[in-house]
Amino acid sequence: HGIGEFGRLAEELNRLGEQVRRERESGSAPIAGIDESRTIAELGRMAAGAAHQLGNRLQGVHMDLRSLQHAERLSSEEVRDRAKEAVSALESLDRVVRGFLKMARIRPLAPEMVPLDDLLREVHRQLRQEAALAGIEIVIGPSSPEAVAFVDPEVVRQAMTNVIRNSIQAIGDRGGRIALAAAAEGDEVRLSIADDGPGMPPEVVERAFELYFTTRGDGHGIGLPLVRQAVERHGGRALLRSDVGKGTEVTLVFPRPGAPRRRAAPDVTSSR
Repeated sequence: HGIGEFGRLAEELNRLGEQVRRERESGSAPIAGIDESRTIAELGRMAAGAAHQLGNRLQGVHMDLRSLQHAERLSSEEVRDRAKEAVSALESLDRVVRGFLKMARIRPLAPEMVPLDDLLREVHRQLRQEAALAGIEIVIGPSSPEAVAFVDPEVVRQAMTNVIRNSIQAIGDRGGRIALAAAAEGDEVRLSIADDGPGMPPEVVERAFELYFTTRGDGHGIGLPLVRQAVERHGGRALLRSDVGKGTEVTLVFPRPGAPRRRAAPDVTSSR
């Protein structure tokens, strides 16, 4: 299984590299709406991150397997522990590869005029029961009828789902509330997801959009990077506000139809 994923990783890297090369030589339109320099930089950043993560995990596997070469010096419990650690590290390697494939597999957008309130209600229907099982209520706040965007609804829906599931995990089983809202402000429209969870300290907020950064032992570190990627492909940006003990708000900002597209780094803010 793991070997198959590594093969797919190599194939995906080759495919993306060939796609960039062809478009550079032909001078054709940028990949999936992203300019070439940005695409190359993003691929390089993703590859470097994947290589770093793979290297760290392979080193751990190597040490565990070397120790098992001298199993006669170890107790049966130590052998089981080393083998368990090696399997865990290999599973982690598999998650890194899967995460890279998710980030790299950029399909062309299929944008249409979408009332953002419709997206809120769809995601609410999809996730309210999952949240309720954890004692969490998802509510939809007032939304403006002018909050309409030219976006790929499936891509934005998945981005919202990632954010809401992050909130559900952050709140945990203590129960809480997640508020969804859509608004039109000037030449932008905004989708916001705010929770009353534990919040994040400044050092975590600053790195929240980094690929492979996670504070959870079972985390992949690709959820928010995927959200950022989805929004930026539409010419928008992702905003993150978080206060320890108060909660976190993620806002997906898109240009209103007819407004100029712009790209900006994710905006992260935390109260100290």
